[in-house]
Amino acid sequence: GTAWAMTPIATVQISSLGYEIVNGPGMLASNIAQGGATLAVALKTKNQQLKQLASSSGFTAVMGITEPCLYGVILPLKKPLIASMIGGGVGGIYAGISGLVRYAFVSPGLAALPAFIGENPIGQTITLKGIRYVIVGVADGSDNSVMTLMGGNTTDIYVPYKNLMDLSGQNRIYALEIYMSENAKSTKYISDAVKQYLNTAFNNKEDSYSLIVMDSLLDMMKSMQSMLTTALTAIASIALLVGGIGIMNMMLVSVTERTVEIGLRKALGAEPRLIQIQFLTEAIMLSLLGGIIGLMVGLGISFLCGVVMNIAIHISWGAIALGVGFSGAVGIIFGFTPAKKASELNPIDALRSV
Repeated sequence: GTAWAMTPIATVQISSLGYEIVNGPGMLASNIAQGGATLAVALKTKNQQLKQLASSSGFTAVMGITEPCLYGVILPLKKPLIASMIGGGVGGIYAGISGLVRYAFVSPGLAALPAFIGENPIGQTITLKGIRYVIVGVADGSDNSVMTLMGGNTTDIYVPYKNLMDLSGQNRIYALEIYMSENAKSTKYISDAVKQYLNTAFNNKEDSYSLIVMDSLLDMMKSMQSMLTTALTAIASIALLVGGIGIMNMMLVSVTERTVEIGLRKALGAEPRLIQIQFLTEAIMLSLLGGIIGLMVGLGISFLCGVVMNIAIHISWGAIALGVGFSGAVGIIFGFTPAKKASELNPIDALRSV
């Protein structure tokens, strides 16, 4: 279950990096360990029915499907469970140390090993218009250049600028990007120095160049993000209020329809506190169910937009936890009044409607 819960992280890694290091390697080690433990049971047991079950389910486990062996062999028996846990843990540690990655979404098993086999690009060569280049490094995906921020995901190859001019047939440089080191002076100092150099190069001609400083773009983006956050917060607050009123009305109707049930429970000795907790729990579960459905729909739409627009989607687990928490809080706040009404209902009045 934990592996499937981490699938969104693996999806983001594959879409942005081309491989993932979270789910695939660990699931591969776990599946093979479970399959090995189950096949060991098939070899050792004298029970023909268990031998047949362990043989078939162990084979499917090493191929990537572990549910039959997990529920049919491993969980009912103690030693295979301990062995599969130890084997999966050791295999997962080795997979992490060796840098095993998964390049595609496949069920981790022996049949899917090609999805885990890749080649280190460092030192390999590529050919561009008859010129061979040696790959000396791979970008880590954290490029903050202007073109990357404005243009989304890009697949770039960095070559010496003279070679690029020959490849493109250009004899002029139209744009430069300047990166500052961590211990460099202030951005204003660097931008003033660049302006002074360019003014000297262009003999102080007006409109000879344009200088874009990332700080100004970042400030503009932060301002837009702040406006969007305020607007979305207002919309979400209205949605929570409407949803809370809907939950309260549903619970009030439920209390009215279940008057006889409440009266019978009170006549049999049920405490008002327990009845209040029951209806409050129902309100919370109803609210949480709506929040989880909304969460799944939102994630699905986000990933669909990311695939269509070729944009990497980054999940904020804190925001997800906050949203689910607010859903539960709405259930508590708007479910308290119906629960209180149910707990205070007079059992004699309730039984009169029988």
